[in-house]
Amino acid sequence: MSQSTDRGDASDTTTHATTQGRPGGAARTGIAIGSLAIAADRLSGALLLAVTGALFAFGQDGLAPLIGLTGGIALASFLVVPHVRRAGASGLIGFVATRYGRIARAVALIIAGIATTTLVAAELKAIAAALSVGTGIQESQGLAAALLVVVLLALAAGMPALTRVQALLLPLIAAALLLPLLWPALEAATLETALPHLTYGQKLQDISSLELRLLEAELADPVTLKAYLRPFISMNVPNTLLLIVALSLGIAVLPTLARRPADAASPDDARMFVAMALVLVVMTVLALPPLAAGARQALLADMVGQDVAAIPLWILDTARHGVIQICGATPVSQEAVTAACAALDDPPRLLRLDDITIDRDRSLFAAIVLQKLPAFMIPLLAGVVGMAAIAAAAWYLVAVRADLQGPSAPAEFASSGAPAILDEAGLGRPLTAAASRVAIVMIATLAAAVASQANADIMTLIAWGLSISAAGLAPAILLGIWWSRTTSAGATLGMLTGFSLTAYYIAGTQYFPSEFHETWSWLSAAGYGALMDYEAARDALSAADGDAGLRAALVEAARPVANWWGVRNTAAGALGMAAGLQVAILVSIVTPRPSGAARALINRIRNAPDKV
Repeated sequence: MSQSTDRGDASDTTTHATTQGRPGGAARTGIAIGSLAIAADRLSGALLLAVTGALFAFGQDGLAPLIGLTGGIALASFLVVPHVRRAGASGLIGFVATRYGRIARAVALIIAGIATTTLVAAELKAIAAALSVGTGIQESQGLAAALLVVVLLALAAGMPALTRVQALLLPLIAAALLLPLLWPALEAATLETALPHLTYGQKLQDISSLELRLLEAELADPVTLKAYLRPFISMNVPNTLLLIVALSLGIAVLPTLARRPADAASPDDARMFVAMALVLVVMTVLALPPLAAGARQALLADMVGQDVAAIPLWILDTARHGVIQICGATPVSQEAVTAACAALDDPPRLLRLDDITIDRDRSLFAAIVLQKLPAFMIPLLAGVVGMAAIAAAAWYLVAVRADLQGPSAPAEFASSGAPAILDEAGLGRPLTAAASRVAIVMIATLAAAVASQANADIMTLIAWGLSISAAGLAPAILLGIWWSRTTSAGATLGMLTGFSLTAYYIAGTQYFPSEFHETWSWLSAAGYGALMDYEAARDALSAADGDAGLRAALVEAARPVANWWGVRNTAAGALGMAAGLQVAILVSIVTPRPSGAARALINRIRNAPDKV
């Protein structure tokens, strides 16, 4: 068969396939609606809070999550999405089933379910934070309310309805982020005020000047101060690069991302779905760096250095939103602040930078308070963030439900006269609608438990979820598209290796750091000071015979030393992906070649001629 003929057949198959011939009988999704929905899905409430918190707290180092987000969408647009659409699969899980069979599909479903659980936990945590700031309810109550709303929406809504909802949400997200930036234009209508991005560089210089001034006045500790403009302080270069790789690959192979492009009219349209979504995401997130910088500047200029005995009223007003703590206490009154600061070992006369605590997960809301913007913006922003998080969490669950109960085989190949890749019996039996609904309720409930017990912020939960996705799914999906020699055994073992290594590293370094370090101390890159702190905490626990407080202190002291080569657990997906990729390649080399039908599928996906 000639190359031109094969391409013509593939184009005809993908472009003119009917709705009935698509997996699950799904209706086409328009490019505009699909792109808006994908962008809103990526700009979920959890991600908005996490990225703003990272930028506010770490400055230059906080750009790594943004790079990972945009890089992942870009990778999906040319490495994954159009090829999955050309395969006619309903999504990435359907592609894995078609390419490798039912065992690989089962493994991919389990990995995707665990990654989804972690990501839904991040969204639930974001909803709870938004409810707490906007209404004043306890975060535990907000978490329960978030779980109920998300589960009800996931059970009641279908994919088309959620797609339309998220498409409508993106303009609201953009408006809610731009309003705090553009509000000063109402008071001073100048070009620089109307476009805060033009003054972003000046704000960064002002922050550096303020940091130096605070150091000279001994209102900031040179040990704990993280210079806003100096890169690689919070994370070194290897960890930054590994985090970007883990986030990018995790997003690129996230099953929920490929769901909407799978309904595109053609592979080119599928690519356009994601490319346009990338443009929309970039245009929207450009508001976050100047917003975070403005909040940081206001913190250093207006809060640090205030007289502890005469706290301004605008600071005391922040107590009702719960976004700021002074000397470890919520500033509900002047007396409360004075008493809290007096109880410190080194009571301050003027507020120092270390006396002020702002939860990274609430930095987006704190930006409104610190810059003394109108109070109505806080509930407005909290409402938009909450709605974005609810829609994103529901979409995760609905996508999992579709993977569990939807047909796995690409019906377009059967209707086009192409050779059968795998028979339906070999793809595994889908769950019934009732069973899949029970499954997503269990996932949501487990996610709520993770959100309440994980002892991790939103950014960490997102990084863990995407690391699991990258390590567990990327080897099989990328090799399945780009290397026809990949076998089912290689892909399955590669997924298991990548997922197992990443899950072990995250759990070991986060929850069992002492045991992890004792096992792998020869691979640790911890410094001398961290090792001495750990040994002191270990000796103190041994002498006290199991005191609970000392055990908790040992866990905290062990986390900085529990690592392989200094890699943080938020970047563990890069390690797992590398290991899974090697295992998949080696096992594929030593196992029999894939069948001719499987190789024909790859040639068809890549618009290549059949090879003998």
